[in-house]
Amino acid sequence: MSDTFSEDEFQDVLGEVLQIISKSMDDKNRHVLESLPADDPLRLQVNRAMAAIQEKNLDCFYFVWTYPHSKMTHAILQKMLPENDPAHFLLSQYQYVNANFKSMINHHEGMSCCADKSRTILSRLLRYFISGEEIVFNMDDPYNFAYPEKVFTTHESIVDFFEKLRFIYHGGLVDVL
Repeated sequence: MSDTFSEDEFQDVLGEVLQIISKSMDDKNRHVLESLPADDPLRLQVNRAMAAIQEKNLDCFYFVWTYPHSKMTHAILQKMLPENDPAHFLLSQYQYVNANFKSMINHHEGMSCCADKSRTILSRLLRYFISGEEIVFNMDDPYNFAYPEKVFTTHESIVDFFEKLRFIYHGGLVDVL
């Protein structure tokens, strides 16, 4: 059995994955798509993106949907937070950063409140990147259930982990392995 796919096999597998993703939208998301007027520019872009999925065309989907949205995100971040690369990364790659923080919290502290703890950490991290306010958790706070207890308890450990995630995201995995 070969570990590599031919281009056709890859396109078939990719198409199946994209179809599963497309079909797994819940009713609310379907309603949002269906409520867009037919002549709305966003609706036209959505239709082109969905056609790319049906055609199992990764490049087309990327250039029709992902790339324009990424460019718009970058433009917003440049306007609102010029020259603040850490904040840009946190805001534009929130799902990636959040998933990794949650995973570490879950591993060290268990699943209880790991999503709350991760969101709290990332909110404080963004505040640090924008205003320079150091990340400190007051365990006497009545909302301390959302504070980490065993991992990411210091400003330095949070920033260090975040920087490692950025490094890996931008191709540094080879250096880590």
